[in-house]
Amino acid sequence: MIYKNLAKPTIDLFMFSSKLAELVGWRGPMYLYGWYFLTGILLKYIAPSFGVMAAKKSKLEGIFRGSHSKIVHHSEEIAFFKG
Repeated sequence: MIYKNLAKPTIDLFMFSSKLAELVGWRGPMYLYGWYFLTGILLKYIAPSFGVMAAKKSKLEGIFRGSHSKIVHHSEEIAFFKG
């Protein structure tokens, strides 16, 4: 399974590169891989940190659930004082 998941993309990449090089010369694949590399670097610096965002979301949801639980627990007192 690992062999299939690793070998097929590698062979596809090699075959695509060689066919593209036949059609447009070796500059074509080099420009293409350079573009992918630069785009990857750009996205690394532009994209937000999803781990930090997930942690913040979990923290805020915990605060919300805790506050909601307190409201449910003290609902009679809130209603009594018309809160």
